[in-house]
Amino acid sequence: GEGRYPLPSGAPWAKPKELWALANAHFDAHNFVVATSGFKPVTYTGNSGNQTIITNTAPDLVWIKKRSGDQDYFAFDSVRGKESELYPNQNYLAGTTTRMGDFLDNGFVITDTDMNNSNETYVAWTWSASDTTVSNTDGSIDSQVRAGNGFSVVTYNGQNSTGTVGHGLDKPPEFMIVKCVTGTDDDWQIYHSSLGPDYRIRLNK
Repeated sequence: GEGRYPLPSGAPWAKPKELWALANAHFDAHNFVVATSGFKPVTYTGNSGNQTIITNTAPDLVWIKKRSGDQDYFAFDSVRGKESELYPNQNYLAGTTTRMGDFLDNGFVITDTDMNNSNETYVAWTWSASDTTVSNTDGSIDSQVRAGNGFSVVTYNGQNSTGTVGHGLDKPPEFMIVKCVTGTDDDWQIYHSSLGPDYRIRLNK
């Protein structure tokens, strides 16, 4: 509901591990467009060194994919910090990294050739929420939330039981992506309001 979302008992996103979630209250399911003023996609060409990518926004989620070859996706968020990376096409746990140099007020810095190899082309999808991470106690499970522009990044510790988690938005999320980042290598879980709470999609399958 407004302010928090339920976690069914036994669901992968309720496990007693640290979890990471994205909530979006303005997702257009028909056109597959994230309808938020904080969304900014950018393309760039690698240079095998440090490179600043300008988005003219302050991104809280950066999701990168090589366009000119096969390679894993990489995702970083400002709540967990630049040194923790996720792999949206894999079920891996979060990894420790120096690939993301920094989150900036107008973009981000990359420092690794996996995301910046010379003459290779890349796309980065970025979302901006707000400039502050806050503790949220709206649900039965406390969370850390950065919310704004109809979008939020949320971290919480699963309890392996039914519960609710605060998301910081002013309306129920229509689209959520959830990933267990510690513990076991669980699949990415996707909820969409058009499917309802009884169905989910696995992002990495």
